[in-house]
Amino acid sequence: IYALSTFHLRFDDFHPDKERIYRLNTVAAFGGGAHWPIVPQPLGKAIRNDFTFTDATARIKTHRQAMVVLPDVAGTPRFLEEGIVAFTEPDYFSIFKYDGVPSQVSSRLREPNTALITKGIATKYFGDADALNQNIRVTSGEVQVDFRVIGVLDDPRPNSDLRARIFIS
Repeated sequence: IYALSTFHLRFDDFHPDKERIYRLNTVAAFGGGAHWPIVPQPLGKAIRNDFTFTDATARIKTHRQAMVVLPDVAGTPRFLEEGIVAFTEPDYFSIFKYDGVPSQVSSRLREPNTALITKGIATKYFGDADALNQNIRVTSGEVQVDFRVIGVLDDPRPNSDLRARIFIS
Protein backbone atom coordinates (compact mmCIF):
# COMPACT_ATOMS: atom_id res chain seq x y z
CA ILE A 1 0.00 0.00 0.00
CA TYR A 2 2.89 2.37 0.79
CA ALA A 3 4.42 1.94 -2.68
CA LEU A 4 1.06 2.42 -4.40
CA SER A 5 0.16 5.56 -2.44
CA THR A 6 3.67 7.00 -2.81
CA PHE A 7 3.51 6.49 -6.59
CA HIS A 8 0.11 8.17 -6.92
CA LEU A 9 0.90 11.07 -4.57
CA ARG A 10 4.03 11.93 -6.53
CA PHE A 11 2.54 12.51 -9.97
CA ASP A 12 4.56 15.18 -11.79
CA ASP A 13 6.39 15.84 -8.53
CA PHE A 14 9.75 15.85 -10.32
CA HIS A 15 9.31 19.16 -12.15
CA PRO A 16 11.35 22.01 -10.64
CA ASP A 17 9.11 24.82 -9.42
CA LYS A 18 6.11 22.47 -9.53
CA GLU A 19 4.29 24.68 -7.03
CA ARG A 20 4.41 27.49 -9.62
CA ILE A 21 2.90 25.54 -12.53
CA TYR A 22 -0.78 26.14 -13.28
CA ARG A 23 -3.14 24.92 -15.98
CA LEU A 24 -6.10 26.96 -17.09
CA ASN A 25 -9.37 25.13 -17.74
CA THR A 26 -12.74 26.02 -19.13
CA VAL A 27 -15.78 25.43 -16.94
CA ALA A 28 -18.82 24.72 -19.10
CA ALA A 29 -22.16 26.02 -17.85
CA PHE A 30 -23.96 23.09 -19.44
CA GLY A 31 -23.70 19.49 -18.28
CA GLY A 32 -23.49 20.27 -14.58
CA GLY A 33 -20.47 22.59 -14.69
CA ALA A 34 -18.04 20.21 -16.36
CA HIS A 35 -14.33 21.14 -16.34
CA TRP A 36 -12.53 20.90 -19.67
CA PRO A 37 -8.74 21.08 -20.07
CA ILE A 38 -9.09 23.69 -22.82
CA VAL A 39 -9.26 27.45 -23.14
CA PRO A 40 -9.88 29.73 -26.12
CA GLN A 41 -6.80 29.65 -28.32
CA PRO A 42 -5.96 33.39 -28.09
CA LEU A 43 -5.82 33.24 -24.28
CA GLY A 44 -2.24 31.90 -24.11
CA LYS A 45 -0.91 34.70 -26.30
CA ALA A 46 -2.94 37.31 -24.39
CA ILE A 47 -1.58 36.14 -21.03
CA ARG A 48 1.97 36.10 -22.40
CA ASN A 49 1.74 39.59 -23.94
CA ASP A 50 -0.69 41.50 -21.72
CA PHE A 51 0.11 40.36 -18.18
CA THR A 52 3.27 40.31 -16.05
CA PHE A 53 2.40 37.61 -13.51
CA THR A 54 3.86 34.71 -15.53
CA ASP A 55 7.45 33.69 -16.15
CA ALA A 56 6.52 31.45 -19.07
CA THR A 57 3.38 30.48 -20.93
CA ALA A 58 2.95 27.59 -23.34
CA ARG A 59 0.00 26.23 -25.19
CA ILE A 60 -0.31 22.56 -26.06
CA LYS A 61 -2.93 20.82 -28.17
CA THR A 62 -2.95 17.07 -28.00
CA HIS A 63 -4.62 15.21 -30.84
CA ARG A 64 -7.02 12.51 -29.73
CA GLN A 65 -6.05 10.46 -32.72
CA ALA A 66 -3.41 10.97 -35.40
CA MET A 67 -1.98 8.82 -38.17
CA VAL A 68 1.82 8.96 -38.26
CA VAL A 69 3.44 7.78 -41.49
CA LEU A 70 7.17 7.33 -42.13
CA PRO A 71 7.47 8.46 -45.76
CA ASP A 72 11.21 7.80 -46.06
CA VAL A 73 11.22 4.29 -44.55
CA ALA A 74 10.82 1.23 -46.78
CA GLY A 75 7.22 0.06 -46.88
CA THR A 76 6.00 3.46 -45.55
CA PRO A 77 4.99 2.22 -42.08
CA ARG A 78 1.85 3.71 -40.53
CA PHE A 79 1.00 4.12 -36.85
CA LEU A 80 -2.38 5.16 -35.49
CA GLU A 81 -1.50 7.08 -32.35
CA GLU A 82 -4.00 8.06 -29.67
CA GLY A 83 -3.35 10.98 -27.35
CA ILE A 84 0.43 11.18 -27.78
CA VAL A 85 0.85 13.68 -30.65
CA ALA A 86 0.79 17.32 -29.53
CA PHE A 87 1.36 20.72 -31.06
CA THR A 88 3.27 22.78 -28.53
CA GLU A 89 5.38 25.88 -28.09
CA PRO A 90 9.09 25.93 -27.16
CA ASP A 91 8.39 27.39 -23.69
CA TYR A 92 6.59 24.15 -22.81
CA PHE A 93 10.02 22.66 -22.12
CA SER A 94 11.02 25.52 -19.84
CA ILE A 95 7.94 24.79 -17.72
CA PHE A 96 7.90 20.99 -17.79
CA LYS A 97 11.28 19.34 -17.47
CA TYR A 98 12.00 16.25 -19.53
CA ASP A 99 15.27 14.46 -19.02
CA GLY A 100 17.49 14.71 -22.06
CA VAL A 101 16.12 17.98 -23.45
CA PRO A 102 18.95 20.39 -24.23
CA SER A 103 17.64 23.97 -24.23
CA GLN A 104 18.94 24.63 -27.73
CA VAL A 105 16.89 21.72 -29.09
CA SER A 106 13.60 22.75 -27.50
CA SER A 107 14.09 26.34 -28.66
CA ARG A 108 14.39 25.00 -32.21
CA LEU A 109 10.70 24.10 -32.02
CA ARG A 110 10.27 27.72 -33.10
CA GLU A 111 11.16 26.44 -36.56
CA PRO A 112 8.04 25.31 -38.41
CA ASN A 113 7.51 21.65 -39.21
CA THR A 114 9.91 20.28 -36.61
CA ALA A 115 9.34 17.55 -34.03
CA LEU A 116 10.78 16.23 -30.80
CA ILE A 117 10.06 12.57 -30.06
CA THR A 118 10.75 10.32 -27.11
CA LYS A 119 13.23 7.45 -27.16
CA GLY A 120 10.38 4.94 -27.04
CA ILE A 121 8.80 6.45 -30.15
CA ALA A 122 12.20 6.67 -31.89
CA THR A 123 12.73 2.95 -31.31
CA LYS A 124 9.16 2.08 -32.32
CA TYR A 125 9.42 4.02 -35.59
CA PHE A 126 13.07 3.71 -36.60
CA GLY A 127 14.46 0.74 -34.66
CA ASP A 128 18.21 1.10 -34.18
CA ALA A 129 18.53 3.77 -36.90
CA ASP A 130 19.20 7.36 -35.87
CA ALA A 131 15.90 9.25 -35.63
CA LEU A 132 17.47 12.70 -36.07
CA ASN A 133 16.51 14.40 -39.33
CA GLN A 134 14.06 11.63 -40.18
CA ASN A 135 10.69 12.75 -41.52
CA ILE A 136 7.32 11.88 -40.04
CA ARG A 137 3.99 12.69 -41.69
CA VAL A 138 1.16 13.44 -39.27
CA THR A 139 -2.46 13.34 -40.36
CA SER A 140 -5.16 14.54 -38.01
CA GLY A 141 -8.61 15.00 -39.42
CA GLU A 142 -8.21 16.36 -42.94
CA VAL A 143 -4.82 17.98 -42.28
CA GLN A 144 -1.58 16.26 -43.28
CA VAL A 145 1.83 17.81 -42.54
CA ASP A 146 5.43 16.56 -42.71
CA PHE A 147 7.78 17.20 -39.76
CA ARG A 148 11.55 16.73 -39.38
CA VAL A 149 12.76 15.13 -36.15
CA ILE A 150 15.19 17.55 -34.46
CA GLY A 151 15.65 15.80 -31.14
CA VAL A 152 15.01 12.68 -29.10
CA LEU A 153 13.88 13.08 -25.48
CA ASP A 154 14.06 10.60 -22.65
CA ASP A 155 10.75 8.83 -22.09
CA PRO A 156 8.58 10.54 -19.47
CA ARG A 157 8.46 9.06 -16.04
CA PRO A 158 5.58 6.65 -15.41
CA ASN A 159 4.07 8.83 -12.68
CA SER A 160 3.22 11.74 -14.97
CA ASP A 161 -0.04 13.04 -16.37
CA LEU A 162 1.85 14.35 -19.38
CA ARG A 163 1.11 11.76 -22.04
CA ALA A 164 2.48 13.35 -25.23
CA ARG A 165 5.39 11.50 -26.86
CA ILE A 166 5.57 13.44 -30.14
CA PHE A 167 5.86 17.23 -29.90
CA ILE A 168 5.38 19.11 -33.15
CA SER A 169 5.56 22.77 -34.14
